[in-house]
Amino acid sequence: PLSQLRREALSAQGELVLANTRDGAARRNSMHNRITSDAFVPAGGRPSTINGSNWREMLTSDGSANTKLIVEGANLFLTAEARQALFEAARLPIVKDS
Repeated sequence: PLSQLRREALSAQGELVLANTRDGAARRNSMHNRITSDAFVPAGGRPSTINGSNWREMLTSDGSANTKLIVEGANLFLTAEARQALFEAARLPIVKDS
């Protein structure tokens, strides 16, 4: 389990956040909005995590997406509404899992 990870094994920039606290769970559940990446591959997780009410959180301050590509690995991470909105707003390519 991650809770047994030796923290000294992390780099100086590394941080271990466990989801067994309210703050940890909130950080886990919003990580996809706080990172910048070449590709984002949600593989598992909760269906409809990115949806019509929160898709804008995937955009940076200049209106571009915080990733260049989303490849849904499982569980319909994005709703159809969010997929369409992200494509229209940021031309973000999204590969749907099913």
